[in-house]
Amino acid sequence: MGIKRYYRLRGICLGNNIIFRSYLEPLMKSTLNALGRSANMVWLIFSDGKKQYSLHIQCPCRFSKAGKILLSSGDIYCPSDIVSEQEDFDWDEQGNNAFDVIAKDFIDGTLMVENFELKDLNDLSIQFQNGVEFCLFCNNSTEEEQWRFFSKGDGMAHVVVQASGFSLE
Repeated sequence: MGIKRYYRLRGICLGNNIIFRSYLEPLMKSTLNALGRSANMVWLIFSDGKKQYSLHIQCPCRFSKAGKILLSSGDIYCPSDIVSEQEDFDWDEQGNNAFDVIAKDFIDGTLMVENFELKDLNDLSIQFQNGVEFCLFCNNSTEEEQWRFFSKGDGMAHVVVQASGFSLE
């Protein structure tokens, strides 16, 4: 079992923390290759051509462009067109909700990361070169995990973010 290093910086924006930012640097110039969900946890997979990186989100998030929401975690709870009656709606069944339908065709190979910004309250904003922006919003005042970022398969520590700080696990 690895050692957990906890960083609790109450009242300090983590965007100013050099350790925290260094773990997210691989996002720069990476491409969003896949997105989906497991239950109500949204996941994004990025690649820089050599490695894959995952962002797991357990708080509200959305993709937007020019003031319009393109895809949101709230869409998980909205029936897709294939669900005929509201009473038959099971949001957890893959393909039943609007999120699954929109996400299926969302990735088109043009979503290259241009920049990212860590905001107050540990929110994250990712700007893509085509004008699309992805934002996630920590919405829990407890120590519950809000989101995590990690490299797939290389043993790099997971950056696990809560509303009050982050840990490396």
